Parts: sequence; structure tokens; C-alpha cells
Amino acid sequence: MWALAYAAVNRVQTTNLPTDDHVPASTIPLKSFLPSDEDIIDLKKRLIFEVESIAAEYLQAFKSHSPKPFTHQHTAVMDKKSHLINLGIIQENPSSTAGTIAILQKLHTYVPISNAKLNTCVVYGDGLTCERHNDAHNARAGGRTAEDRLEGLEPCPQEFHKRMLLLQKNKIDKKHSIQKSIFQDTWNEFFDGSSSTEKGTLFNIKNAFNHRSVGKDVSKCFNHAVDLLNQVTDSFTLLHLMQLMQIDDIEDIPPDFPKTASAQKVFLNHKATQLIESIWHNCGAESLDPAEIPRDDNSQICN
Repeated sequence: MWALAYAAVNRVQTTNLPTDDHVPASTIPLKSFLPSDEDIIDLKKRLIFEVESIAAEYLQAFKSHSPKPFTHQHTAVMDKKSHLINLGIIQENPSSTAGTIAILQKLHTYVPISNAKLNTCVVYGDGLTCERHNDAHNARAGGRTAEDRLEGLEPCPQEFHKRMLLLQKNKIDKKHSIQKSIFQDTWNEFFDGSSSTEKGTLFNIKNAFNHRSVGKDVSKCFNHAVDLLNQVTDSFTLLHLMQLMQIDDIEDIPPDFPKTASAQKVFLNHKATQLIESIWHNCGAESLDPAEIPRDDNSQICN
């Protein structure tokens, strides 16, 4: 058994950020964990952007009006390819705790040190690799130095394993009676076999469009499940948008469609905004008073 290791140079500078500022969690205001007014506005803008993108992809009248991607302060550097450095093959077994410890010890030699302190680096891998990384940390928790405790390396799931965290169902390890760090907030909510005969449900659409590879366990059909969600999202968004524009076919032109390109963009933005406003739910977080939060099990807010 062996492990292939490589390093990627950070495209965005992070070493200038403080890492030693800590405050007690009890002193952090509740509103800090809730969306601010600016967050709500940004979310609306992004949803409107997604609606405009779907319209530009499918509706003939808007083929030339695909919205420009959002930009931010790091857009220029994030557009560039990552610079990868091959660290070679490590001849250790990554499927065992002992092998993982040996691999991490090898990687730890690349952790930078400044002012006699380790600059923690993120180690990416799949879900099982991260679990073994945590096991290795636990096994070396009694080490004399930070290097012995492998404190310079922090595990993080990568690629679709990271995305899967929001799709996969809760799992309980029956042998150890502990809950694994895999959470479900989408699939179990909407993908239910008992709704297969109810028109428009996720399971009904799965059968109607012959998504045979999609099942209840997302870890076994992740890409197929994402394809189904994308299809359903695009389809329902498109149907709603076509209703607002009073058209019956993707080739149709809206009855009040402007003639100039600039006016057409404004028209699309107006319809996309109208769609989002029709489904928007105001949480009212700005008026939230911690003293008024109910403390029973039926509270909508964690307390």
C-alpha cells in the first residue's frame, strides 16, 4: 500500500491572517450566527443570477443575455491554475492508523514554522482519509511537542466528498453507537419512495425521466443524484419563469418583450426578481431578541 502526496500553493494569501485571537463562545452575540441584512441581499442577488442563467440557457429570447459571473477581490488570482508540487509516493498503508500516522509525519516535515510556532496546513482527502487523520490525531494526543501531536496538519474533505455533506443522510454506527459526521438536509426531506405516484415530487420525476442510478444512499450515486437535482431545479425554475412571461414554449417570445438588448436585460432581471420575490421568506432575524426565544423542544432556533 502507498499514498501519493502533492502540495498546492495558495493562490490567495492567508499567512497574514491572525490565528491566535480567541474569545469565549458565550460572549458572541446570537445575531453573529444569523444572516445579516447584507447577507440576505447578497443571497437574493445570487438567486436572481441563477434564474437569469437558467433563462439564458434554455429560453430562445435570452440566449445572448447570459449574466456575467460575480466578481470579488480575489477573482483575478482565483482564475489562474493551481501550482502543484509533487511530494512523491509515501510507502505506507493509508488504510490503517499506524500507516496514516507515518504518512502525516512525512507531510509534517513540510509544515512551515515562524516565530517558533507551526503554521497549520490543511490536508485534503476523501471522507475515510479524514476519519483516519482524526484517529491519528487521537492516537498522538499525548505527544510531548506540537510536532509529535501532529498539530501542524488539519484534515478537510475534498471535492465531491465535501459537497456530499449536504446531501447524504444521517448514519449511525451501530457497533459504536455514535453519529458519523455526515448530515442530510436535502435528500431525506424530498426523496421519498412513498411519493412516487404524486406528480412533481422528486421520486416521481426520478421515475418519469428514468434516473435508474439514483437511490436513497447518496454516497453510492452522488453524481447521478446531483444531475437529478439540477434537472428538477432548472425545470421548475423554467416553468415558473415561463408563467411570469406568459409563454408556453421555450422558443416563444414574451408578448411585452423589448426590442433593444439593454431593455431585454432589464426585462429578464425584472422577471427573475419577480420570481424570487414570489417564493421569498423573510426570517425577521433583525428583530430577534434572545430573551424572547422559547426554550422548549419546538423552538425554530437552536438554543
